[in-house]
Amino acid sequence: MKFLVILALAVALTEGLVTSDVAPEGFVINGANGTHTPHHVLVEFFNAQQLGFFGGGSIITSTHILTSAQCVHG
Repeated sequence: MKFLVILALAVALTEGLVTSDVAPEGFVINGANGTHTPHHVLVEFFNAQQLGFFGGGSIITSTHILTSAQCVHG
């Protein structure tokens, strides 16, 4: 019982230490605002053994899709 009381106090006291003061604009370095792309792509892989979601992207030209590296090299 003492353990639960101590755990509850520890959680209550550390709750105020968690902060979200980090500005989201600081996460992209040397980035630039992009233009609006009207089409979005969802890439999935289907075969007899597995189904997998790879990621999303934006159609840039008729032969190019812009996506993130984690969608390709998960």
